Amino acid sequence: MRYFNLIFSIALLITISLNACKSKSKMVNNEQPKPQEGLQLLQTSWLALSSTNMAGEVYNFSKSYEITFDTARAMLRLDVNTCNNQYTWANNILSFASPFGCTKKCCDSKDGSELMKSLQGDWKVSLDVNKNLLLENETKGKILWKPIVR
Repeated sequence: MRYFNLIFSIALLITISLNACKSKSKMVNNEQPKPQEGLQLLQTSWLALSSTNMAGEVYNFSKSYEITFDTARAMLRLDVNTCNNQYTWANNILSFASPFGCTKKCCDSKDGSELMKSLQGDWKVSLDVNKNLLLENETKGKILWKPIVR
C-alpha cells in the first residue's frame, strides 16, 4: 500500500509538472487564444442591422448594407458603390488598418457612407444569442450584423 501511494504521488507530480510546462510553452510560442467558439468570418456575409453610438442611441438601418469576408479582404456593398479593405482577424479582434476604398459610381446614402467610414481600426467581435455578429469599438460604438445564408 505504501508503494502504491508513493508511485501515485510521483505520477501526480509528473503530470502536474508536464501540464505546467505545456502552458509555459504556449506563452513562449505566442500562441493566440482561439476565436469565440462557433464564430467564423472567412467566407461569410453579413447584413448591417443597426448601429449604437457611444451615447447608447440605436439607429436601425433602413437600407441593405452587406459585408463579406474573403481570405484577407472585406467587401462592403453600399447603396450604389462597392468598397474593399484588407483586414486581420485574431483574438476576437477584427482590424481594418486603413479606410475602405470604394468605387465612385454615384451617391451612396449618408447612412451607408457613415457606416463605411466607421469601419476603421480595431473592433471586438462576438456573437449575440441570435448568432448575429456584434462589432464593438471603444470610441465608435457598436454595429450589429445578421448572417446572410446563401
